[in-house]
Amino acid sequence: MHDPLLFFTGLFCFAFAIFGAVLTAQEFRNMEMKEKLKKRKK
Repeated sequence: MHDPLLFFTGLFCFAFAIFGAVLTAQEFRNMEMKEKLKKRKK
């Protein structure tokens, strides 16, 4: 750890990527639930 700024920048990007992946997974689940509801109403 020679450069703490580089370490914290990488850590921030890593955390942000995980957060984005979680939100994407939730959005796909939400889309699937909406499709199931549309099929039920028909």
